[in-house]
Amino acid sequence: MMEKSPSIFQEDVQQARKSSDTTINSINQELSQNQKNIQNLEVQNDKSQSVQKFSSKQEATVNLFKGYIGSGILALPYAFQQSGYLLATIIFLMIALIVYRTMDLLFQVAEKYGKKGMTYEQLAQLFFGRKGMFCVKFFIIIFQFGCCISYIIFFLKFFEHVFEDENETNKLHEFLYLCIALAIILPMNLINNISLFAKISFVANFFIICTLLAIIGYNIHLLIDSNTHQQNVRNETNLFDFSNLPLMIGVSIYSFECIGVIFSIKNTVEDDKVFKSIFKFTSVIITLLYVGFSILGAMAQGDSLSEIILFSLPKRSDVAYFQITYAIALVMSYPLQLLPSLQIIESSRLIKSIIKPQEKNYKMKRFFFRTFVTIIISSFAFLIPRFAIFLNLIGAFAGTALQFVFPVIMYNFSFQHDISQKQKILNYFYLGIGIIGGLASTIFSIVDLCKSDS
Repeated sequence: MMEKSPSIFQEDVQQARKSSDTTINSINQELSQNQKNIQNLEVQNDKSQSVQKFSSKQEATVNLFKGYIGSGILALPYAFQQSGYLLATIIFLMIALIVYRTMDLLFQVAEKYGKKGMTYEQLAQLFFGRKGMFCVKFFIIIFQFGCCISYIIFFLKFFEHVFEDENETNKLHEFLYLCIALAIILPMNLINNISLFAKISFVANFFIICTLLAIIGYNIHLLIDSNTHQQNVRNETNLFDFSNLPLMIGVSIYSFECIGVIFSIKNTVEDDKVFKSIFKFTSVIITLLYVGFSILGAMAQGDSLSEIILFSLPKRSDVAYFQITYAIALVMSYPLQLLPSLQIIESSRLIKSIIKPQEKNYKMKRFFFRTFVTIIISSFAFLIPRFAIFLNLIGAFAGTALQFVFPVIMYNFSFQHDISQKQKILNYFYLGIGIIGGLASTIFSIVDLCKSDS
């Protein structure tokens, strides 16, 4: 073999060095480009985080009140009257206390494992994996869709009550009423930040409070007017009626209808301690309002009480004003209840592939998708024959899972080494009440809805 001369060997070395230098330069260029891309992403993330608007204490309180007060309070007096005043009061107070405790357990779990901005379904993923996350997402979507369906049902029933004869319904007129509701709802589907609903919630709360005060005033008038009171109340001594206990349980659970948006509102409050104080204050006020309002309505109107207490009022122009304002308030609340579910659905791969968030016309595609969802919800509202029974079904099925089952299981697992025996027994008591009561109420609702439809 011939040996290479030193000059040829040096040329080979120089060429190797040049090629290696070229490779290193290209790698450095790629690295620098990647670093720029990472920096750009970090800047975009910082900007997106800076866009995040936190609610003030007053705004969060208003949103929380609006999250609670919706369609459930309209059916509670009927459930109280059907179950007996004393039994209904005991059941409702027990459920209110359990819901407050289980939500507090859930917040403790979130503080231990979560971070700011974590949602209910993300928290479930920490404990149950992807299946648990999908399960929680499913129940949240069912519950929030149920709330939205109930709002549209009320809106349609309201127009029927005002403009139609009691024994006649016109589908063409119902479609017209639905178009009026959609004209109010659809533009608000453009809003994607729940903190921006504070002003809308304030107006809706004002309408609702005015209407509730009018109902309370009318019921007090009935109680004072002894002749009317004796005519209306034929079962005043009915303190217990266990045959309608499932109805009372489901409607009571549903009436705390803020569960679907609780984390969305919580994440708009910068300080978790402040939110806890807001949640405690709101829960106490709402419980007292619900119990007082329901007992007063049931005692004043007795057997003449409608499933929707607003429709038990006399047909007068001043009464119609309050009915209209409440209907508008519920329709204005529709996007607040629907937004968390929409954000869950839109985060899925399938919907992302359709609306394509990276494209310029993303917001328009998102609006059309939300419009499609609203139309589907409206179609279901046409098919539901009973308002109170439907609320009972949603509360018993989805509300039980979200407010009784998941919080207790998560807490017991998280604090299994620190939990006391007393607390463990209480938690299993909450779980048992939720499962047994929810199952009984679900069966009761399905049977009753089938009877009403037939």
